Amino acid sequence: MAMEVDQVRLQFSEPLVGPRAIPADTLRNRLEALHQELESLEQGCVELESLDTVARDLAHKKVLEHNQPKVTAVTCACIVDILRLYAPNPPYAPAILTRIFTALLHQFRGMTRNNDNFSFQFYALESLASVKTVILVADLNNAESLATEYFSIFFQAAEHQLPHNVLRCMTDILSQIAAEVPLSLDTIEMLLLKISNTDRLDPIFAMASGVCQASPDALQKRTCQYFTDAFMTADTSDEDSMDDLKKTHKLIRDVYPVAPVLLLNVIPLVEEELSLDVLRVRILATETLGNMFASKTSKLFSEYPSIWHEWQGRRNDKAAAIRIRWLELAAEIYKSHPEHAGNELSDLLTYFGEMIVDPEEKVRMAACETFGSLDLAVVIDHVSKDDLLALGKRCMDKKQAVRKQAMATLGSMYQAVCHQLHDSAIMDKFGWIPSMLLNLTYVGMPEVTTTMEEMLVTYIFPEQVHNQDRVDRLVHVVMSLDKKAKDALWNYMQRAKKHIDAMEKFLTFVENEFSEAVDLGDYTETNANLLIKGVADQFHDVNQVTAFLTLVRTGDDTTLVRSLHNALTVENEYGRLCSAQKSLISRVKTLSPNDVTTCNWLLNRGHLMIMNKSNISYLFALLRQTRGNRHSNIQDRSDAAQFMLKNAATYFPSMCQSFVEDAISNISNADSGPLVDVSLEFIAAVATAKPEQIALTDRAVSRLISYANNGSKQQSEPATLVLCHAMDSTEATQELIKELELNVNLNNSNLVAVLTSASIVAKHKPALLDSLVDDLFDFILADMLGQDTVANDPENPDWQEYEDLPAQSQQKLAAMPVLINYLVGIVKTHENEPLTQRELDLTNKVVALLWELLVVSNDVAKEREICAAEASRMRIMAAETLMSFADVKSFASMVQVPEYENIGRRLMQDECYKVRLGFANAVMVGLQTNRLHHRYYTYLFLGAHEPEHFLFERIERFIKSYLSKFASVPSAKWMIEMKLIPFVHLLAHHSDFTDPTSEEDILEVSLYIKFFVACIATADNISYLYHVAQTLKIAVDVTDRDASLKTHVLADLASALIVHRAERQHWIINHDAHKIDLYNHLYTPLPPGNHQKKALRNSYVSEALLKKILAANRAKR
Repeated sequence: MAMEVDQVRLQFSEPLVGPRAIPADTLRNRLEALHQELESLEQGCVELESLDTVARDLAHKKVLEHNQPKVTAVTCACIVDILRLYAPNPPYAPAILTRIFTALLHQFRGMTRNNDNFSFQFYALESLASVKTVILVADLNNAESLATEYFSIFFQAAEHQLPHNVLRCMTDILSQIAAEVPLSLDTIEMLLLKISNTDRLDPIFAMASGVCQASPDALQKRTCQYFTDAFMTADTSDEDSMDDLKKTHKLIRDVYPVAPVLLLNVIPLVEEELSLDVLRVRILATETLGNMFASKTSKLFSEYPSIWHEWQGRRNDKAAAIRIRWLELAAEIYKSHPEHAGNELSDLLTYFGEMIVDPEEKVRMAACETFGSLDLAVVIDHVSKDDLLALGKRCMDKKQAVRKQAMATLGSMYQAVCHQLHDSAIMDKFGWIPSMLLNLTYVGMPEVTTTMEEMLVTYIFPEQVHNQDRVDRLVHVVMSLDKKAKDALWNYMQRAKKHIDAMEKFLTFVENEFSEAVDLGDYTETNANLLIKGVADQFHDVNQVTAFLTLVRTGDDTTLVRSLHNALTVENEYGRLCSAQKSLISRVKTLSPNDVTTCNWLLNRGHLMIMNKSNISYLFALLRQTRGNRHSNIQDRSDAAQFMLKNAATYFPSMCQSFVEDAISNISNADSGPLVDVSLEFIAAVATAKPEQIALTDRAVSRLISYANNGSKQQSEPATLVLCHAMDSTEATQELIKELELNVNLNNSNLVAVLTSASIVAKHKPALLDSLVDDLFDFILADMLGQDTVANDPENPDWQEYEDLPAQSQQKLAAMPVLINYLVGIVKTHENEPLTQRELDLTNKVVALLWELLVVSNDVAKEREICAAEASRMRIMAAETLMSFADVKSFASMVQVPEYENIGRRLMQDECYKVRLGFANAVMVGLQTNRLHHRYYTYLFLGAHEPEHFLFERIERFIKSYLSKFASVPSAKWMIEMKLIPFVHLLAHHSDFTDPTSEEDILEVSLYIKFFVACIATADNISYLYHVAQTLKIAVDVTDRDASLKTHVLADLASALIVHRAERQHWIINHDAHKIDLYNHLYTPLPPGNHQKKALRNSYVSEALLKKILAANRAKR
């Protein structure tokens, strides 16, 4: 039996409505008294009949719609209590309820913290929220419009910085309305927009998101209807309609993280848009779903696997814009859900890897960016090394933007993991990146080189103020480099030296112009332009660098010039270099912001942020620490320190000069080891660059003589160099020669070191050897080179590493430079004097020997049972020597055209790969450093038949790079194109081309011409090349008139291939009127007139033969 509750009656009995108007104050007082009593009554504990009168009167228009705000505020407070006490059956008809809820809206509209009626308004609000009487609105005829008004007024009220509890009540009320009243689409839109367009810290956002989260099921259907209507009415051909569609998608993206349940039936609608033909719609759908998947709270992977699969398919969309956007969004998804990296998202990394080889440049670049945007933990744990290696290949992409992004991505990864490289797994995965970047040097494209330098300075060797940390990083990187990369770093330092020297000349000129303290004399505008050109020609964008250097010169800004000078001064410590660079960049940003990039090119090329004066003492200290320690890691650190010190001394002796005394102390006090070896090379490099500036103590001289005679080959050479170049060195060198004379004999186990020392003296102080040169030459020619070396390996291989060669071979290889250096040294010391008969006799003996060595092939060596590996090395040495002799006036007559051509044919097509590689490298390095005349460029085209892909590509890259080097030099214009003439002459006398009427021979030799045209022909020079080829058709071979027909066949072949190249590239061959120099030592033209006309009309290459030639692949020798 239910417990009976004592019910009370309302005691209030004063009238609220009468025949005459009640004064406002009186009415307010009565209402307040009524409010107090009603507030104290509990639901279910009051006799409802006692409330009937006040309930009726409170809803009367005279009270509820009174013109005094205070009266209506208290009235509403009383009414909500009436609704509470009568609940769930209100004592009002629907029309009256409409009036009541409208009155309540008016109260809430003016609700502010400072309102006098705030307490009554809040009381009404809180009652509606807690008692949930607001749901009575659902039964009214105008429920939809009332609901809209409540939403509108509450959102407006929330703008007034209301207390948190007020906002909470409003949110509860709106949630109750949303749950009970089918909201209009306008109200749905209002609600969604409050989520989309409001800051997340704004109370309005909290209110809107609270409503959506509290009533998801009730709102879901209307939300779906809203978006369905928006999609159905969208007109993709109308811009305004498309703008609306974009706004609709934005709503979806913004609402999803807040209330994903609302969109359960909307997401499939977006999926349908993924496959529409309209590009803009597909992009919108891809972005919307991508953002939803990327939401940190998203569960779409599991809820909609088919949509996830469909969305992933957009990576293959035909539109590049969608593929790019897909990549960006996929990266965000990966970053937002690292917990799914090995599950639902595992395929994304595979797709990223596939897309870095996309046909579209921007997609490849976006794929590279995507890898770079991934969290480090994801890259370490989930990105495979194969993916990173594939990314590395993009560093050689055909497009610069892709190349730069790939380099930046890998560089940033390396920088991020640098502190973890002690971990072998991390080292294996990322440690190859510096080598890969440095190896881009071999691409042979100036733009790639400039970008590579930027990445090295930015990521591999970033600014580090602490010297020890910086040197440790430098050593660790150098330890990780492969041989090619170390060579590339050496090449970088070589470029840096050339660049700094050129900049030094330019800046000195500018400073002199500013000071006007010296008579410039011939330093005219032309001189200034030449100095600028000397710097600018080293870069891919000559115009941009020229413009910046012109600004430096003409800007009359001493701060700019001083900062640039200090930033590239090798004698400066690291701190000063950094300060100067920062000052320089700041100044350039002020003067010409667009030139900051160019300025950085100049600074990066200087290399000084990588290797600088502050590093040297730490590198020497590292060598002292590792002395006597054979642990592999310690040895590797020692090797890296040696490498950097040697190169620093070689290329930047001014940087190293202040450390020479320490190095001399090292060789004086240490017996052997890396510290001594490096100190010797260090001193030697500085001494060579700055002769007569290094003073030696007696003890140092004694130790140097000892190293020259009794040390290793690696110690003998630098020790002798120091003795030859030190201050007042003649006496010390003479003492050395006396020792050498005693030690030059076959019984000396250290003969290699002795001969090495002798070769250095012969090169730098040849006159000091005059007294013993005859005996020395006889000993070398008869007792050493005149004796055969028996192979120490039964297989008698074509090539052996130097350390593996027989001792006799090592001695011979050391002896040859003695002969060669003496002859070259004599010529240099008597530049304007003819050779004496004695010197000529010696020269003839050496040249004859060189020709003999050149023709000893490996087959001949094996037939004679002598060391083939020695013969291979001798051929290279002989060829290099003969090339250098050909460029010396006193020796030039000894190397005529047939001999010159024979050198190239023999060595570039030698049966031993190492010989071809060594010779080709010697030619390329000689050309690059200007030690060889550019005529030797012709040799490289003989690599057309090179079977080793690595060497072939290297030669090809160098040829193109060398061409670009001269393309912008007016004085050298057409110089490379003219090489077709000597190249044709070389081929006309090639053993592959014996019968000019033989189709087989023409096919064989055609590959050389094809290679030449493929490497050299451009849109700018195609007409000139064709003109040269046609001119060769009227040429007569001076060296052998019978070979002229071969030249004409080759010229006709070249013309046909040039025409084919032009047609394929859509280039136009115009008439060219340049006069062609046929090299009078090779060709002379036919007599003008009919002879020339007939020769030009002759055709030697038929259409059928041309088709065969064009179809032929590069032969495998």
